[in-house]
Amino acid sequence: MRAVMAGRQANGVTVSNQDKQNSIDSPSINHPSDDLLYDYVLDGDPLPESAAAHIEGCPRCRERLARLEQLKTELAIARLSRPSPTTEARYDALFAHVAQRPAGVVSELAAWVKGMLAWDSRHRPLPAGVRGASPYRLLYTAGDAEVELLVEPVGSGRRLIGELYRSDEGTVALVELAPLTAPPLPYPGNVVESNHEGRFILDRVPPGQYRLIMTPLDGPIIEVEPVELT
Repeated sequence: MRAVMAGRQANGVTVSNQDKQNSIDSPSINHPSDDLLYDYVLDGDPLPESAAAHIEGCPRCRERLARLEQLKTELAIARLSRPSPTTEARYDALFAHVAQRPAGVVSELAAWVKGMLAWDSRHRPLPAGVRGASPYRLLYTAGDAEVELLVEPVGSGRRLIGELYRSDEGTVALVELAPLTAPPLPYPGNVVESNHEGRFILDRVPPGQYRLIMTPLDGPIIEVEPVELT
């Protein structure tokens, strides 16, 4: 009797909190279908007003919607991190070329050289009247090589225009940029190939700390850490 009286009286009918929860989870409730939620989250189709109103008052459906939003984010990251077929073919050809080199050269390639920051143009005062983010240059030295980065703000991200200088000439290299921060930035990292002059471009990079690894056709691997982008 006490358990019954613990509920709320509504129009002479006792409704307990457990009854309310059971009604939410009941299969008789008309929850939006999975297909409807998929179309809304993944394809951007509008929700019917009745479905939107239901989701607003239904914890179970809000949780379903949150899981789909997380899936959408993970799919976007996976799509960005996968090279195109053309890029994959170039990488395969480049690694095949390295594998065919004499053993002595391959063992030299396995060596790593740490790049050191030699110059950061952000340390110079901005000209009068200049506000907000502006392009800046970073210069790193690594043995007989230099790595120069021009960092340009593009929307909320950054574009990195880089060049690998060798003591003799530029060189083709695989260039990898990976986040250092924890938890990871919403950026999966990227791998591009420089041209024969050692030049490369990385786009849509969020501000943060990164590791830059450059693997040339010959000579040691160059690692620059951290690359701080503001």
